[in-house]
Amino acid sequence: MKQGWLFNLDTGQALGLMLLTALGLSLAYPPINWPILAWIAWTPWILACKPGLSRRRLMVLAYSAAVVYWTVSLHWIRLVTPPGWIGMGLYMALLWPLSSLALQTCQRKKWPLSWGAAIIITGAESAQGFPLGGFFWRLLGHSQATQLPIIQIADLVGAAGVSFLVALVNGTLADVILSLSQRPLSYRRLLTQSIPTFLLLTACLGYGHWRLSQTTEVIEPGPRVGAVQSNIPQLVKEAWIEAEDIVNEIMLDSQACQQAGADLIVWPETMVQTYLDEFLVQPETAQAIDQQLRAHARQGSHLLIGAYGAQILADQTYLGQSNSVFLYRPDGSLAHERYDKIHLVLFGEYLPFRNIKWLHDLMIKFTPYDYDYSLIAGTQPTIFTLPVTNDKGVTQDYRFSVLICYEDVMPHLARSRILDDRGRKQVHWLVNTSNDGWFIRYHDEQGRGHATNELAQHLYTCVFRAVENRVPIIRSVNTGISALIDSTGRIHHESIASSENWPQNPLNRTGLSGWHIDKMPIDSRVSLYSRTGPWLERVCLILWIALWLGSLGQGFREIRQGRRTKPVEQADGSNAKAKKK
Repeated sequence: MKQGWLFNLDTGQALGLMLLTALGLSLAYPPINWPILAWIAWTPWILACKPGLSRRRLMVLAYSAAVVYWTVSLHWIRLVTPPGWIGMGLYMALLWPLSSLALQTCQRKKWPLSWGAAIIITGAESAQGFPLGGFFWRLLGHSQATQLPIIQIADLVGAAGVSFLVALVNGTLADVILSLSQRPLSYRRLLTQSIPTFLLLTACLGYGHWRLSQTTEVIEPGPRVGAVQSNIPQLVKEAWIEAEDIVNEIMLDSQACQQAGADLIVWPETMVQTYLDEFLVQPETAQAIDQQLRAHARQGSHLLIGAYGAQILADQTYLGQSNSVFLYRPDGSLAHERYDKIHLVLFGEYLPFRNIKWLHDLMIKFTPYDYDYSLIAGTQPTIFTLPVTNDKGVTQDYRFSVLICYEDVMPHLARSRILDDRGRKQVHWLVNTSNDGWFIRYHDEQGRGHATNELAQHLYTCVFRAVENRVPIIRSVNTGISALIDSTGRIHHESIASSENWPQNPLNRTGLSGWHIDKMPIDSRVSLYSRTGPWLERVCLILWIALWLGSLGQGFREIRQGRRTKPVEQADGSNAKAKKK
């Protein structure tokens, strides 16, 4: 069989194909948000991993293109730490050369690129969740957050299942293109490559439409939950002396939300810049704010407040502070339960290598501060109870749990809150409190600013936690985007009440303050994903590791045996060594 022209791509053409993939993926996510591109974006990269390219050169090309992609994609980190932005881009790019080796192995072994690409891309994304605390960001499946029929399979196999499906289509396109470039053309091969993917895609769409059609049968209206969105620049938050002013500003919107009938009002992450424990490290400020919140709650609403929690021992020894959430009851009391954030953000909330002084001092240079500001992590989720009395005088206890900041992008953290020891659903919804004020640039005295793509991508990532576990999620975010996401992944545009000039489109809720109230849509379904966890991505991770390890091992064996060659490509695309032979 005659090899097609794609087999003889030169180095420049291979790099061009990889950069084309980087461009296509960039356009598939917000702010451009063209999800259709994700279904074809990886195809050029897969084709670039040709068998004739040496492993060393392939890895160099792949890493170079990946660095370009990640540094551009994560540009919002530079607003916090420019060195950290560059470091993160260099770090995230490390996985792509390994994936390229695995894709090249598939081509050399003449294995189907459809299933190979699906396994490799999904496995590499799973690997993002391990080093340095994990970074479940810009997964291929996240590009489909607004495509509701497609993402319903997440309740079976998680967001990784959507990535797998999109990657499968990309690999199938690569198989078809390679087959079309070969002579003689085999229509049987084309059908064999295409039909399984078509059938699986059709089945997933059918499943998605079936799940969406169940909505009216399995969802019932719950309590009225309000989200308050503040618009506090990060520089103001960091000043600390503005703590009471910040509370007073948010209080106006919170009171309006309360008057509109909210049973629960959620404030963004750490908008109270002090401790709310019985052990008060800052007595005057803390007591004044605490009394203000108690008086507010007595007007008839539960208040879920983001603040700092003091970590103390039984002998009242102060250990440090945590990023916490507190619940005030309508009787003015502070609930005994509080939630301390479990997953702390590297460089944002803690510094690594505290036991190695020189390395710890070096890490400080990658942070926005010049001191060690590390928080103390929580150890377990907290289930809060919200008793609500309806118009007939019947009281029902609703249960919810909280994810703070980037905890909502961690699939395992959301899943850990859903089921009890007997496998029964123990929460009716999840709350995400966050501060995305780091990633917005203010440019006038009125507080208006330009939001980076981090805000929209954060919202879209949270969508998958709702679908995976069939629970609605209410988000309250400083600077935006606050919104309700129901258990089908739909981001609600309409509210039963909201502040004046509150945008209907959640993507327009950036760089402004306000509030909205929604009736929480309670879903009775228990998902397979909540029960079984991320089995698909684990399988793909193991196979991904095996593929690139096998490729590296083969390369080392060729070196030892003296049989490794560097093909020299002629103008006519032929191999110089083959021509000499």
